[in-house]
Order: sequence, then C-alpha cells, then structure tokens
Amino acid sequence: MLYFIKSGNYCKVGFSKDSKALFSRMRTYLTHNPSFQILDLRNGEMEDEMFIHTLIPKELYHYGEWCVWNKEIA
Repeated sequence: MLYFIKSGNYCKVGFSKDSKALFSRMRTYLTHNPSFQILDLRNGEMEDEMFIHTLIPKELYHYGEWCVWNKEIA
C-alpha cells in the first residue's frame, strides 16, 4: 500500500505491506505531529515507492524520505 502524507512544509511517499501496518504507522505520525494529512492512499508495492523516490529531485529531500513540500511532487 502506497501513501502520500504532508506535515507542515514537508511531505513523504511511503509503503506499508498492509492496512494494519499502515494504520500503526499513521498513529505514530499522529503522536509526533497531530496536524499531518494523508493526501493519497493506493495499492502498490515497495518497488513502486522506490520508483517514485527516483522521480523526486534530490535537492528537495530534507530528512530521510521526507521532502520539502512542493506542488510538483504532489
């Protein structure tokens, strides 16, 4: 399962193996940042997430897989 989330000036594309893992991860994000938003959820594999990351310019990465929010990414 692929997800796209936004938190303040940052965003993240991620992968979870199933909905249980995804919602566990979202609870963790909510604990650290209650204002994050889930912008998109869709079926996909880890390879899809890795491909999407290759499309994001390296200079937009801020911390790990978190990127500076950019309308081009969305």
